[in-house]
Amino acid sequence: MLNEILSGISSGTTTDALARELDLKRSTLMAIVESLVDTGYIEVVGMQGSCSGCGGSVSCSDGNSCYGMYALTLEGERFISQNLTQSIPEKN
Repeated sequence: MLNEILSGISSGTTTDALARELDLKRSTLMAIVESLVDTGYIEVVGMQGSCSGCGGSVSCSDGNSCYGMYALTLEGERFISQNLTQSIPEKN
């Protein structure tokens, strides 16, 4: 599932769309996203919406409609590329 989330973020898929595609509650996906930020696989590159006091945190707690914009870090890109090479069967 981490590979799907990282790949989705890499391709610009919104967190709402990712949650629907992966059949996750948005709150569950955002907890995973926050963990991925904390571990250095993705980074917050901007905020969009009515963010008046959250300071750009991943999970806005002030009740506003804040949406983070995320990008993969080099570590996140490495994770995807390692998993792609492991999941592609070798040709004989």
